[in-house]
Amino acid sequence: MRSARATIVAQSTPVGVGAIGIVRLSGPEAQNLAARLVSPLPPPGRAELCLVRDEDGQPIDRGLVMVFRAPRSYTGEDLVEFHLHGNPVLLARLLDALVTLGCRPAEPGEFTRRAFINGKLDLAQAEAVADLIEARDRAAARAALRSLEGDFSRCVRDLDALLREGRVYAEAELDFADQDVDDGLAIELERILTEARAQLEHLCRNGRRGESLRTEPRILLLGRPNVGKSSLFNRLVGREQAIVTPVAGTTRDLLEAEVLWGEFRVCLCDGAGLRTTDEPIEREGVARVWREVDRADLLVYVLDASVGWTEEDREQYQRLERTRRLAVANKSDLGGTIDEGEDGPVFAVSALRGEGLETLVIALRVRLARDPLVTGEEGVYLARRRHLTALDEAAEHLANASALLKKEGKADLLAEEIRWAQKALGAILGEDADHQLLDDVFRRFCIGK
Repeated sequence: MRSARATIVAQSTPVGVGAIGIVRLSGPEAQNLAARLVSPLPPPGRAELCLVRDEDGQPIDRGLVMVFRAPRSYTGEDLVEFHLHGNPVLLARLLDALVTLGCRPAEPGEFTRRAFINGKLDLAQAEAVADLIEARDRAAARAALRSLEGDFSRCVRDLDALLREGRVYAEAELDFADQDVDDGLAIELERILTEARAQLEHLCRNGRRGESLRTEPRILLLGRPNVGKSSLFNRLVGREQAIVTPVAGTTRDLLEAEVLWGEFRVCLCDGAGLRTTDEPIEREGVARVWREVDRADLLVYVLDASVGWTEEDREQYQRLERTRRLAVANKSDLGGTIDEGEDGPVFAVSALRGEGLETLVIALRVRLARDPLVTGEEGVYLARRRHLTALDEAAEHLANASALLKKEGKADLLAEEIRWAQKALGAILGEDADHQLLDDVFRRFCIGK
């Protein structure tokens, strides 16, 4: 990261033609440099339609210009935004003019990094900015926004405050470190540690649920040849992606498609029908399906409703992990009765007529725990792996503290374990973050953010 005192500039809207293009600059010279292109510059906090010129005084475009004075800006510095027509030629001219006048092109995430350095955001909130931009569906976007608004950070700070209270009790005895903790103090410390561990468990649980929102869950359709897997795949995807013929073994390669069901995105997979075959290409297709079984979050075993459970179906179904499997009877339009499976009802559908698909999709969402009515999603945060690692580390130190309280009862050791738990929580918020961590976090951001 180059000098944090430089005035930086970047395009904040995606590259390409659009209705509006936004360029913003931030730093100590932001207003002075902007004033050389716009005269007069609007007063802070007000958007005005202005003629924007280049460094030679030639008109570039007419657009909205907004000035934000430090510290009341996104970065906590003086900041100016230009909202022009979204022609790449116009935006490039403006960027060139500002660089010529002394601005430095911003590095990835540098605006948000400055917001963190200037105390506008903690590190967890800063990371949530990128998570919100990259969210793949509404559930992920809501979880990221919750973190950006500070819900996750507030829970971490509340837990830290509780641990600070525990340290006060423990450190009060440090002058007598060779003595056991008295009964009254032990009872109070036990209450604090019990409550802290419960709060930490809640944070870990919701953080892990949020982490699962980062990638689309994978749903694999599998079953014997000619049960209508590819027809069902096409229906669920909403287009004719898989080739459908009456010939068994038509599907050889593994097919994948992203599907958006309302506000939830999933990756739907279809592959070769499961059977023993001497045909080498089809045999490889079957092998790929079984390899995909290990990667899938949900396994949808498709039966032929007009045939019912065959001995081969039952054998294949038994090979699937119980917690990830679900049975579907296709071709329900042909009649037949399907007994309930070992895991509950078998969902009857007709890929030909599109019947029963709505009920099936709801069941899939519930099984994937993507439905907010089922998950209680309001408590979910889009936690990152480093957050979960820090929470696990804090949990380990609190467990050690509880064990010390019950077995050894030494206040100095108790205080040290609590302090290490606090240090782990502080890492989530970016307290004492080193340059390497900040570089790792912000280099994944887009340049204009």
